[in-house]
Amino acid sequence: MVKYLRAANVKDGTLDLSDVKSMNFTPDEQRIFGLRPGDVLVTEGSGSLSSVGASAVWQGEIDEMVCFQNTLLRMRPRSEMMDGRFLGWWAQSAFGSGLFASLASVFR
Repeated sequence: MVKYLRAANVKDGTLDLSDVKSMNFTPDEQRIFGLRPGDVLVTEGSGSLSSVGASAVWQGEIDEMVCFQNTLLRMRPRSEMMDGRFLGWWAQSAFGSGLFASLASVFR
């Protein structure tokens, strides 16, 4: 069993780790869905345009393998080009300005 984050764990700029679930991830799935410090998690919105794009930066707050569920998108910065905190700040700005919601409504 591996801990995983879902949309309910991602708030605007913060992670709520008070209720982290566990499920079985195969080793291949752990390689695909495993989180690294600096990864930015972005919500898909759970059917609501107002919640599309809430984001937070994973800093390795839990000292074991943690994956993410398919209700989240992961943005992983290229370490030689960008720090995950900057990408996280950009994602927060895109959420706050409504950019993510406007793009989501285009693809509905």
